[in-house]
Amino acid sequence: MRRPVALRLCAAPATTAVAAATGTILSLPGASAAAGGATGYATQNGGTTGGAGGQTVRATTGTAIHQALCSRADSSTPITIEVEGIINHANTAKVSGGSCNTADGVIELKQISNVTIIGVGGGAVFDQVGIHIREAGNVIIQNVTVRNVKKSGSPTSNGGDAIGMESDV
Repeated sequence: MRRPVALRLCAAPATTAVAAATGTILSLPGASAAAGGATGYATQNGGTTGGAGGQTVRATTGTAIHQALCSRADSSTPITIEVEGIINHANTAKVSGGSCNTADGVIELKQISNVTIIGVGGGAVFDQVGIHIREAGNVIIQNVTVRNVKKSGSPTSNGGDAIGMESDV
């Protein structure tokens, strides 16, 4: 029984060291966020506000997330999307519009800005679907669970990115 405890005690400092070396923010038991709001990169260039000041909508499917993004006046109109339930390939369809660039079976925050996605109620679970952020700015993702993400192009192999950012984020 003592061995697993020892392994856990050794893992926490090692994880903290890796996080410090890579600039990753961790939440360890007993740790708490600084009072008063954003810290780190979120304070740069005027701060990160996400969809503050814009419309708030509730989404229970990936398609509803896409619809919320596509219903904005333009791709920079602020919006907060409250997500509840399980988001997966089956309930995530492409939606078209001038203020969005979506695809079937994936959540892409592409060529947009001023968006908050926040899990509420019983929780938000992205199951086998990651969140891909590309050519976007001022985006907040909070209180969501992302699990079992598949590698790109593979319907069965886990190992994809839970939240991926690339190209001008």
